This record gives sequence, C-alpha cells and structure tokens, in this order.
Amino acid sequence: MVFSRFAVFVFCALLWAAPAHAFETEAQEPSQIAALKASGEAFMPIAKDFGCPVFTWAGFNDKAFRTAQLEYTPEGHDVKNWTRLQTTTVYALTGRADADTEIMTGLAQLLVGNYKKSAEVIDLQYFENGIGEPAFYIEYKIGEGDAREHNAGVFMRTSNKAAAFMQIQARKGELPRKDTYILLGYLGMAPKGADVKRAAAPETKDKEPSIALPRRKPVLPAAAATVDADMPALPDISQLPAIPSIPAMPVLPSGLNAP
Repeated sequence: MVFSRFAVFVFCALLWAAPAHAFETEAQEPSQIAALKASGEAFMPIAKDFGCPVFTWAGFNDKAFRTAQLEYTPEGHDVKNWTRLQTTTVYALTGRADADTEIMTGLAQLLVGNYKKSAEVIDLQYFENGIGEPAFYIEYKIGEGDAREHNAGVFMRTSNKAAAFMQIQARKGELPRKDTYILLGYLGMAPKGADVKRAAAPETKDKEPSIALPRRKPVLPAAAATVDADMPALPDISQLPAIPSIPAMPVLPSGLNAP
C-alpha cells in the first residue's frame, strides 16, 4: 500500500512538472509560450499539407518578440535529425496598410538578398497583392554533404496583422515537385492541372474584410523609412520585377494574432 501511494505521488509529480505544451522552446514566459502555441496551431494546416503534422519546435527570433519561428516534422522525426522539415517564420505587422507595405517590402528584400548570397537559387518569382504588398516564391539549395538541403518557400501576408515565410525543406534527396506546386498554390500560381491541396483557413471571429485583392503591377517606393517607434529602420528598397496579373491570394492562418 505504501508503494502504491508513493507511485501515485511520483506520477502526479511528473504530471505537474511536465510542460503544458508538447513542442520544444527556449521561451520562459507563459505569455510567450502561449503565443507560440497559438501560432503553431494556426499554421498546422500548412504543415499538414507537407506531411509534417508534428509541431516540434518554436521560438522568437528577435528581442521584441515580433518574429516567431515554427518548425514541424513528420511522425518520428525531430529538428536535430530530419530529412524533411516544414518551417514557418511569422512576422508581426502593424495592421496599417501603408506601414505594412514598407515592412513587407523590406523583409522580402532582406530574405531574397540573404538567399542570393548564401544559397544556390534555382527559381525566384515575385508577386504583389492589390494594395502594393510584395510576395515571392523561392526554390534553392544550400549546405554541403549530408547537410545539403533542397528547399522552397513562399513569403506573403497571412492575416491582417501578420506575414509569413513558409518553407518545406528536404535533406538527402530532391524536393518532390508536388511540394513546389503546393507552395505556388498558396499564391494562386500552381501549374494548370497540378494536384494541389490547399490548407483551409481556420474559422475566426475577425469580421474585417480581407485585404487579399486582385494583384497589379507594383509601384514601390525608392527607399524605406522607419514606420513605427518600436520597429527598426528598414533596408533600402530596390525595384522588384514587373508583376503578372494573377488571382487574389487565399486567406491563410493568422499567425501571431491567431484566434
């Protein structure tokens, strides 16, 4: 009887000590962990599109907690030893169209510039929504030997107050072409006849009209300015290539301001 009571005590202690979330994170504050958990759940439909249904790791990439990185793996994999990984980086926006256009343009230029310097870019396509905000699709290879990766991703607005860079990454093999079709499908640009499964956006109480409007040729400012007191100055903005006329972007999960 004594042993049974002790076993129950140990079991309850383990339950009490176990984290309430299943993903790994270096975040300590409950509010930060809750925000990461909400973001991870919101973007789970994207991860499932690529066969990565396990929310494995999350963290913030900046001291202001405005940029969150979410990582998902297939069953039985982890972020330390993977051959397939879905990574979404979520960027908080202001909700003001003029400021967000500058923020997103700066982010797009920064991301593309980094990959052009550090990776072998295979394909790069620029797009724009109807209020002048950039989006892009990129496919690239990076790394050497067993760490060589074949990756692809899209950057776009995903809610009224968030944008995201959504990637699928593969090691020890080529990225299946279907993965690139799924990504292009988020931008409404999947090849005709391609078998594309799109993630369904979760229901939300937000009744504001979507800002995903028909796209047009971009008119970009020559340089960026500081758009908010708590945002750093954006990098210089150069002209993006002309944007084709294509359908409106789908509404995707809401990221850091997830319901």
